[in-house]
Amino acid sequence: MMRMLEYLLDISSVDPDEQRRAKLLQILLLGIAGLMPLALLMTTIAVVSGVASIQQREVLLVYFGSLITLFGVIVIFFINRYGPTWLASSIFLLLITAVVAFTDAPQQVVAGRGVFLFAIPILMASMILRPWASFIWAALSSLVIATIAVVELQWVPSIPVMTGFFAVAFVSWLSARSMEQALDEVRTINRELDRRVEQRTRDLAEALAREHAEASKNRAILDGIADGVIVFDRENRAIVANPAVSNILDRPVEAVLGTDIEQILGDDVSPEDKKTILSLLQDHEKTSAGIKFEMGEKTLSVSFAPVHGREGEFLGTVVVFRDFTREAEIDRMKSDFVSIVSHELRTPLTSIQGYLDLLLMEAAGPITKQQASFLEIAKGNAERLHELVSDLLDISRIESGKAELDLQVVSLPEIIEQVAAAMRPEFDERGLTLTLDIPRDLPEIFGDPMRIRQVLTNLLGNAYKYTPKGGATVRVRQVDNALQVDVEDTGIGIAKEDMDRLFTRFFRAEDRFVRQQQGTGLGLNITKSIVEMHGGHIWVESEPGKGSTFSFTLPLPAGLVKVPVEEQLPLRKPALSGEEPAAVPSGPWILVVDDDPQVARLFQQELQKEGYRVMVVTQGSRVVEVARQLQPELITLDLLMDVDGLAVLQQLKREPDTADIPVVIVSVVPDAEQGLALGAADYLVKPLNEGELLSCVRRLLEQREAESPGKILVVDDEIDIVGWLKHALTHYGYQVDEAYDGIQALEAVAANKPDLILLDMKMPRMDGRTTVRRLRENPDTRDIPIIILSANPITDEREREQLTGLGVREFLRKPVTAEQLVAEVQKYLNHSG
Repeated sequence: MMRMLEYLLDISSVDPDEQRRAKLLQILLLGIAGLMPLALLMTTIAVVSGVASIQQREVLLVYFGSLITLFGVIVIFFINRYGPTWLASSIFLLLITAVVAFTDAPQQVVAGRGVFLFAIPILMASMILRPWASFIWAALSSLVIATIAVVELQWVPSIPVMTGFFAVAFVSWLSARSMEQALDEVRTINRELDRRVEQRTRDLAEALAREHAEASKNRAILDGIADGVIVFDRENRAIVANPAVSNILDRPVEAVLGTDIEQILGDDVSPEDKKTILSLLQDHEKTSAGIKFEMGEKTLSVSFAPVHGREGEFLGTVVVFRDFTREAEIDRMKSDFVSIVSHELRTPLTSIQGYLDLLLMEAAGPITKQQASFLEIAKGNAERLHELVSDLLDISRIESGKAELDLQVVSLPEIIEQVAAAMRPEFDERGLTLTLDIPRDLPEIFGDPMRIRQVLTNLLGNAYKYTPKGGATVRVRQVDNALQVDVEDTGIGIAKEDMDRLFTRFFRAEDRFVRQQQGTGLGLNITKSIVEMHGGHIWVESEPGKGSTFSFTLPLPAGLVKVPVEEQLPLRKPALSGEEPAAVPSGPWILVVDDDPQVARLFQQELQKEGYRVMVVTQGSRVVEVARQLQPELITLDLLMDVDGLAVLQQLKREPDTADIPVVIVSVVPDAEQGLALGAADYLVKPLNEGELLSCVRRLLEQREAESPGKILVVDDEIDIVGWLKHALTHYGYQVDEAYDGIQALEAVAANKPDLILLDMKMPRMDGRTTVRRLRENPDTRDIPIIILSANPITDEREREQLTGLGVREFLRKPVTAEQLVAEVQKYLNHSG
């Protein structure tokens, strides 16, 4: 199958750009050829089941359109393989344009859902033809829409739509043109420079051994090299430098001679890069490949070639510097291109998923079971497309070195329990078991909790998808200086010949059951990269038909931090064979603070029986930190601990993130006056009467639920997204105002101050960052919590810290489900929905 696929995709051409376009067209044709029979089958099923009629115009259009498209794809495929690629691409784009124009109602093509689809051939034209071809297809699409509007509907053609086509064509032309130029320049420059550097470095290494006899020849070679060359002696002092060094390092040749590498680099190079370069210079045994580093505003590459005499004695080192600034700029352009594409994909995906959620919530009226089923299919595929976009962006960031870890002290069992709780309903739905085998005394580690959660979700997701019966088990053990996590399943297993390619991109095993499951083949590659970024490694053991075990390690910090057993979240014990797993509480979070483990455990069991989720802390010094991260709905607080409980209460009420959380003091000290004066919601005296704690907790939570819904200001330049957010939040009982840029947002806040702001970052007139700063400058608005909801994630840690200091409480990435959005809103409005 793979050989057949490689044969079909193989296009012979001396022009690499022509070959790339032809291969891309072949991939598109094969994909469409595979989808057409599926469309015919689904339409036939709909006709046979009575959902649709063969007499309906849409059904006939699907039949004829699919057959014509399939025939056209086959013809284009052979033209592309044996004829000119430009002809095949042109016919393909004409076919796509015709399908878009004539397989839907004229009203939808001119001013409805079909308008958006005309952007597909416009974007494709710049990739499979030439960059300027996007303008031709923009003009053609405008002509088609104008013709349909005038002839079929007697409408005036929509000028904004046509203008939009040319705007899409311009962006597509600019991106494709920049990419082709960059690829061509990189190929030419790298091929030539690598050849020259390799040859001339070898020449210089040999010339140093014949220093006295060939001094004049060496000097001529050095002077003619465009790269900067410095020769260091045994003591790592510069003894020879060519004129190019002066331009590349911004140092006169006279200032370089007689100095060491640290003096040459100066203060423009970071200490970490200096340390790496010095270690490579001191390695007198092997030649090192070029490494890149920043020097001021330049990006340089440096390589080292030690020189040895005839008897093997070390004579010195030849160091070659190359200006890599142009190539670095090309990498930045690539990153910007990925960012733009991700924004343009995520924005419509947000609208699609949002309005699907509204329909499923019956916000627009009741729907039938069949309609709900169709909507669930559409929602699932939208989420699948979102996952693919996210995976591609993750790979791009990891490749470019821009993926950074937000290292924190984390409890691995707590993360595993959270992931398991989120995925357990999916396992239960298919009759699969999910067992956790986690010791209670594991040390904490340094890691990025979000990334570790992503690794576990990927591995458990694979176990769920490829396990027809049985289940999965997650085990954690301390092995030497690392924690080892094993995810074991009883699934279909992995063939031996597939093991070596399992962690490569886009790989999916040639197995019928595997192909039936949705997937992109990117998850394990990303998982491997994340584990290695943490300093660990990942491997798999498997046997076909007997399941698989994926294992990975995360290194322990130098000083191990033992987690007190009482402070861990209650972990699920492994279910015995034939025993039903205990139900996981899903109610509000309660933080129980008491230095007596037995009392804390008693409170925990009593609250969990009522359906509350409970976190226990036995050290008063950790209460504020845990409360800030957990954001519980209520806290029970003892006063007699390692720190004064009243001081903890004061600190909770001073912190903006915890000030609104109700605190119930539970103490043996019968002095309620001071605690209530400091902001406690209630005061209970030990020992408690039966049901007294539950009654107090229930009463306070009901009071919070009875509070009036909060006012939310939605700020986004996309009218569809604003509409979805307004409908979704209104459905959950919130009052919603709307604004379409930063200036309108400031006006809306001045007219009617909201309790929370949902803010997009990329908007006309005034963007999100400026809006946040303006709100912060005004004393009347600086306390309004802000949630960023943007298609472009803010990955720069310094920028996130600045925005957090200006009042931003959360960073959400489009698309987001209504449930996720409301869950975040509830944290800051004290409203249960």
